[in-house]
Amino acid sequence: SIGLLHAFRKRGLSVGYTKPLGQRVQKTGEHALHEDTLLVSRSLGMREDQQSDLAVPLTKSKIGQDTQDAEVQESLAGIRRSYETAAKGRDLVVVEGAGHVAVGSCLKVSAAEAACAVNARVLLISGGGIGSTIDSLSLSWDFLRYRGADVMGVVVNKIWPQKFAHITEAVRRGLSSLDIRCFGTVPYEERLSQ
Repeated sequence: SIGLLHAFRKRGLSVGYTKPLGQRVQKTGEHALHEDTLLVSRSLGMREDQQSDLAVPLTKSKIGQDTQDAEVQESLAGIRRSYETAAKGRDLVVVEGAGHVAVGSCLKVSAAEAACAVNARVLLISGGGIGSTIDSLSLSWDFLRYRGADVMGVVVNKIWPQKFAHITEAVRRGLSSLDIRCFGTVPYEERLSQ
């Protein structure tokens, strides 16, 4: 997300960020934010007090209770509020998922429902590789589309530089055969993984 946000900023766009679903909650003052939200805020010089709270914290206690009586509409309303906070005065908003696309399904609020709730188009980001990467993207693509999300394409991230050309060609060919649009591939960069 940091790379995307940075690229949009370099193009002169005002960008917002939200991660509405997640497990790693951090309290900062009156806010309950996801660890990734704090990382993005600090990395890009965004004010933490202007970030949107984690709309659906996926803590063990919440999952244990809410699988019994999930408040789906309440969760979706929280996701919309989180998005609206991030979108205020912005040209675009990056809404980051919570790992894989099905996270939150136990509460009937996966990445697909979150995307639909805020009318967002989905760009899947995957780690580098060939077979498992294509398989994972195919499964995620089908899951999202089945649940009504508008999936625009994929970016394959963290490809080993010494295998970059080979993996890029193989991944593009494999995804194309599945009618999945590949927007690009990104080499692994040691300093970005720290």
